[in-house]
Amino acid sequence: MLIRKAMIKDLDEIHKLNMKLVTEGYALSKLKNPKTIEKIYYNYYRKMFKNKNSLFLVAEEEGKIIGYCLGEIFRPKKVCKYEIAGYISDMYILKGYRKMGIGQELVKELMKWFRSRKIRWVKLHVDVHNKDSISFWRKMEFKDFMIEMDTLLK
Repeated sequence: MLIRKAMIKDLDEIHKLNMKLVTEGYALSKLKNPKTIEKIYYNYYRKMFKNKNSLFLVAEEEGKIIGYCLGEIFRPKKVCKYEIAGYISDMYILKGYRKMGIGQELVKELMKWFRSRKIRWVKLHVDVHNKDSISFWRKMEFKDFMIEMDTLLK
């Protein structure tokens, strides 16, 4: 298995994995608009490939992309003590390859990149119902920080 920086030629394969992430996603299912989500994500990912403050990594097995992650650098609100921070936007590993250390390797490489860019604080969002993801991120030393809440108005 190889972890490498993604190239623009990988975009279509990454996008296919992202659509699996979105369709398997918990919270997104009640909010997504199936008519627009595919195009929106594709365009967003294309934009991230060109952004010097983002990094796509892929996990590859025998030439096949089996997982990816996307990290971004952003400026938090002025009340935050850090001027810049990292954000793990997305990560997905194909079902048959989970619990094999691939996610850990992707995150480890992403953290190296964040450190090289002088990032000290990294955040992410995970669905409250996705127990496997919550467990994974806690093993990666992420801590519960804030609960995001929403409601649908009638």
